[in-house]
Amino acid sequence: MACSLSAASFAPSILFFVVALLIHAFGYSMVTPSLSGLVSRHAGNHHQGATMGVYQSAGSLARIAGPITAGLLYDHAGIASPFRVAAVLFICSSVIAMRRLKSSPRKASADRAQKGVRVESSYDEPPPRRATRSSGKRKYKRQKPVKEGLPGGRRATP
Repeated sequence: MACSLSAASFAPSILFFVVALLIHAFGYSMVTPSLSGLVSRHAGNHHQGATMGVYQSAGSLARIAGPITAGLLYDHAGIASPFRVAAVLFICSSVIAMRRLKSSPRKASADRAQKGVRVESSYDEPPPRRATRSSGKRKYKRQKPVKEGLPGGRRATP
């Protein structure tokens, strides 16, 4: 995505500009669901709702502040500046994300689990429950049928 924004900033023609932005749109449509899943996966089980709320709120704030900032950059630094600044921001956020993923406590605990070492952390999930087959017995007792009538066993007169 950073490459397509950089290419758009150096576009020699409108056709090249449109193709670069189409590539960016395709990349954005591929990255957005993946990022949502990544954020959800790295949030603790009890914090996923709040984490996803913060993630979506940050995206909304960026969609508000981004066009305003891009307009100011366009006015003061030229037509290519919004694309170049966006490309630099994409590169910086990619580097930060890659470093964060490499040092992720969840990934480290998953690596330890594969080696047979059990370490408790706030990112560890409880072990999955084993599925058991029932022996044909009902899990819950049947409820007794409710007798029609009034409380105390009285019957309503027609």
